[in-house]
Amino acid sequence: MFKIIIFTFEQALASVGIALLAGIPGAYFIARKTFPAKKILKSLSVIPLCVPALMAALGYISALGLAGWYNRILMSLFSLKEPPLRFLYSFSGIAITQGFYNFPLIMKSTADVLSQLDHSPEESAELLGAGQIKIFFTITLPRIIPAIIAGAVPVFIFCYFSFMIILMFGIPGSSTIETEIYFAARMHKPFSKILLLCTTETILAIIVIFTGTLYEKKSEQITENSFSIKKQTPVSFSKKEFPFAALYFIIIFIFFVIPFFSIPLNSFFGTNDTYPTLKYWKFILSSKSFIPSVTTSIIQASITGLLCTATAIIFSTATRLCPHSGIKQIIKTIPLLPMAISSVAASVIILKITALSEYNTNLLTLCSVQTFLYWPFAFRQIYASASRISDEVIFSAKLLSNSKTQFLTEVFFPATKRSCISAFLFSFAISIGDASLPVVLAIPEYTSLALFTYRLFGYRFPAACCTSMILGIVCITLCILAEKIGDKK
Repeated sequence: MFKIIIFTFEQALASVGIALLAGIPGAYFIARKTFPAKKILKSLSVIPLCVPALMAALGYISALGLAGWYNRILMSLFSLKEPPLRFLYSFSGIAITQGFYNFPLIMKSTADVLSQLDHSPEESAELLGAGQIKIFFTITLPRIIPAIIAGAVPVFIFCYFSFMIILMFGIPGSSTIETEIYFAARMHKPFSKILLLCTTETILAIIVIFTGTLYEKKSEQITENSFSIKKQTPVSFSKKEFPFAALYFIIIFIFFVIPFFSIPLNSFFGTNDTYPTLKYWKFILSSKSFIPSVTTSIIQASITGLLCTATAIIFSTATRLCPHSGIKQIIKTIPLLPMAISSVAASVIILKITALSEYNTNLLTLCSVQTFLYWPFAFRQIYASASRISDEVIFSAKLLSNSKTQFLTEVFFPATKRSCISAFLFSFAISIGDASLPVVLAIPEYTSLALFTYRLFGYRFPAACCTSMILGIVCITLCILAEKIGDKK
């Protein structure tokens, strides 16, 4: 078990390391520089939250796999008989995939703080003759370390709980806690062993998450203390900076942009196809499982979205109306707890409970587990709006309202309705893209678009890219719409 824990931490830390190397320069460019692709770089932050991990795995296999586009091009150019790039199905392949897939999270959180920093200390150092590189490493970087750690913690948790990518890129003889729980359940090993794995995984995750909340508070203090102080106006790249910026964008293009663009390419080109073809799309659209999987996905995501939003509204209201600061802090920690429990661990425990009660898992079981895991994301959106309701308004509403229901309908909902809609759309997108829970729960006669894609992966890869493309378009559109609705005041 110790070996499994070590490997779990090693792959998560390696992934975070790559995410930091890719995220920090991007954050600096967004906060301090102006360039044509700036909006595009900023928009990448939606990818890790909205694009399913299954789609990311398919994208990297499409680009960097043995039959991927990079190997195809290299074999054609240099007349090679064997694919030269073979690192994807290894530790480095897992780290690169997860690191570049999640780097926008670190980039966004760091850029938000970096753009708010007081620029006076850096200006003073520049007047004294210090170079830009020295200023960054001696003055800027130490001040944004809390923001970097705050952004790195959720990336670590995502990689720590990573299931689909580890399952599809698995290294023989190596296993994470997450995949070990899954295989232990499938092989019907003693529940005591499974429970020990789940407990160990959760305790370690709680420690990491609460460490992250401390640094998140420090990051917020930096932003608050720097507010309305002199900030740097973004400028263009200097001649010395331009080569480094160009190299950075080339790396991001190779390891982030092309893998995702490889999915639509593979949906029109199979391994042996010279010209584009629609046969894979025809196969999908004519499949008996396609329409039922779409219908089931919409029903499942709608139920989960509504349950997540309703739960988040209840907790947001209770937290905002609580008069005691101590109790309020306790209530605010409750949404952190589901984030420390993995989808696989929750599913396996549910499977054990249903087995004892002689009930089969069904669609409502899946929606319930998804709600338990995803409602904290909805809570953060809704509570952010609820916290902007002034204490004076709440005090007046309590005096004038005949009941709490009147307060909800006339004060709370009008103030948070955009966030509620945004939270629903975001929860819907996460639910519809989830393949891990359906795989683990193994609901009889159940199929969703994500599960349909996963099943196609093994024997009809181009067809899996077709359904993955549909899934990605739906998820990204919903998340962008959710962000736009939530941003409006």
